[in-house]
Amino acid sequence: MDKSYIEKFEKVLIEEDSVLDTILIKQKELHDSISNKNWTDLMSLISDINLLSDNFQKLEQLRENMQSEIPAEELHVYFDKLGSMRSKLTKSKVENQALSKYLSITRGFVQGVIDTVIPQNKVYTKKELEKYINSQADTIRE
Repeated sequence: MDKSYIEKFEKVLIEEDSVLDTILIKQKELHDSISNKNWTDLMSLISDINLLSDNFQKLEQLRENMQSEIPAEELHVYFDKLGSMRSKLTKSKVENQALSKYLSITRGFVQGVIDTVIPQNKVYTKKELEKYINSQADTIRE
C-alpha cells in the first residue's frame, strides 16, 4: 500500500478521535448546563454538538472508504485506535440516551403543568353539550 495513503488514513483516524474527544467534552458541558439550568449555554452547546457530529460522520465515511482499500494485514496496527474510538462512541451514545431520557421526563412534567394550569378546549359529547346548552338557557330565562 502507498505510504502517503497510509499517512492520510492515520491523519483521518487522529482527526476522528479528536472530534470524538471534543464531542464528549461538549456533552459533559451540556449535562452541566442542564443541571445548572443555564438555558442560554444549552442552545449553543446543542448547536456545537450537532456541527461536531456532522463533521464526525463525514470523517467516519472517509475512514471507512479508505479502510476498505487497505489490506487486512496492514490494518491490525490500527485495531487499538479503532477499539478506543468504538469505546468513546459507546460512551457518547450512553450520555445521549441519558440526556434524552431526562429531557423527555422534563418535557412530560412541563406539559402536565401546562395542561393543568391553562384551560384547554374541551371536546364535548352530544349529551354533555345538550346539558351545557340547557343550563345556559335556564340562566337566560331567569
